[in-house]
Amino acid sequence: MNNNREGRSRGSPAEKDGNEKTVRKEIYRLNIPMILENLLQVSAGLISTAMIGRLMASDISAQGLCVRITDTLWCFYKGVAIGATVLIARSFGAGKRDKCRRVAEQTLLTEIPIALLLGVALFFVGMPVFRFFTEDAGILVKAGEYMRIIVFGFPFVVIMSVVTATFQEHGNTRTPMYIAVAVNIINIIFGYLLIFGPGLLPEFGIRGAAMALVSSQAGGACIGLYLLYRKGGLLRNTEEQKYHLRPDGRLIKEIYRTGVPAALESMFWQFSAIILSKVILAYGENSFAAYQLGIQAETVTEMPAIGFSTASTTLAARALGQTDDQ
Repeated sequence: MNNNREGRSRGSPAEKDGNEKTVRKEIYRLNIPMILENLLQVSAGLISTAMIGRLMASDISAQGLCVRITDTLWCFYKGVAIGATVLIARSFGAGKRDKCRRVAEQTLLTEIPIALLLGVALFFVGMPVFRFFTEDAGILVKAGEYMRIIVFGFPFVVIMSVVTATFQEHGNTRTPMYIAVAVNIINIIFGYLLIFGPGLLPEFGIRGAAMALVSSQAGGACIGLYLLYRKGGLLRNTEEQKYHLRPDGRLIKEIYRTGVPAALESMFWQFSAIILSKVILAYGENSFAAYQLGIQAETVTEMPAIGFSTASTTLAARALGQTDDQ
């Protein structure tokens, strides 16, 4: 009797092979659009850097300096989004669509104020942070100009990260890819127009690159929210139609309990990059500009690994949710 149960629980080799093929197929179905989405995000940065590179080495260095700081903050946003990712996938696996909506909205409710506070702090006290890296007056002035504009995009970055997590954990990885295409197009068009000022348009230089970046982030956030809440959208087709705009302490704790360790892990890697940037800046702005271009190119090779990691997280959390439901 026990042997029969054991046999049924383990399954035949043919069943196992079929299950493994199904899982592999699902991983690739989720993974390929995610890799393309990440590549699009990286390509936008490459194109923006290429356009800034036609200005001066100090412009590339100033942008790179700001990227080191904003990437550290992005790791925090992304880490918290991972906490939301796990809970959304687990709730989706258990068939709890209403909880998926609550998790997404509670994440936005807590992360947007944090992004605003960090943006205000960097807007007013960004210069002492830059002086940790360098005393070059040219880089400091341009980094300050760039940072005082891109901080306005922090809330939009949060929204896009939560929107992406929500779609991906529902098994829809194509929509974030299409949003990334739109963000790319906005960034490239606005970047060219605002950086170089063709025709009668004014030339803003590095400030134009920052304006284009914020415009593309705002566009991506608006598109993402529209797709989530439109008629037939993922967060519209739930039994509970009200918005969850009051803090739910228990759910927030659950999100951050998973998200904060993931955020800290990524942020520690960024801290090492910050120290390395400080060392390279000691060799001059040309060396740091070359380093920034190399980092942008290297990031492309990381995209497949990030895609597989996200797909694995999605499927594992969804399977746990199905187990909970049973």
